[in-house]
Amino acid sequence: MVLLEAIDLAKQIDDRVLWQGINFSLEANDILALRGPSGSGKTVMLRTLAGLEPIQSGQILYNNKPQSDYEMPVYRSNLIYLQQRPSFASKTVLESIQRPFSFRVHQNKNYDANLVAKYLKSLARDDDFLTKEVTKLSGGEEQIVALLRALILEPEVLLLDEATASLDQETSQKFEQLIKDYITNNKRAAIWISHDQNQSRRISNKEINL
Repeated sequence: MVLLEAIDLAKQIDDRVLWQGINFSLEANDILALRGPSGSGKTVMLRTLAGLEPIQSGQILYNNKPQSDYEMPVYRSNLIYLQQRPSFASKTVLESIQRPFSFRVHQNKNYDANLVAKYLKSLARDDDFLTKEVTKLSGGEEQIVALLRALILEPEVLLLDEATASLDQETSQKFEQLIKDYITNNKRAAIWISHDQNQSRRISNKEINL
């Protein structure tokens, strides 16, 4: 089943063409590595797929419907974008990952503490991590919180922008495995930008070069 499809996407900033003629399909269980040199527009591509940047040319289909057919809050709740440096509006880790459940778009979902505990364990963290103040988190810990916040909302597609860049190698590999398990067990998919070519090869079954 095709979850996400890009058809002849193109993007230009001023007189500079970032990319053009981009076509791909993302099916359940796929992890697509989005690769390219610095400045090639990888982040812009993810933000466009996430509905955070306008489509200049071409089409994005989610579950065979154009992106424009969806209310954006609904669309973005199913395709969650994890930026390299996440931001949080709450005081503690727990408050940060619970906060989205107060939004109207997630009102039919319930916070699952057992699932959070399971994810924490897979990342070698215990419940004490939830009491940490977000202002005192390291860059790597911020990325862990962003992943937890995304996974418990059960999106169909994860859009990951250097999502492990601030993690040590051991935690990064646990992070990778957690995402792989989430995708495989729930028939989800992901697009992943990584500066680490070894990681890109490890995690992906498809790739696009910009």
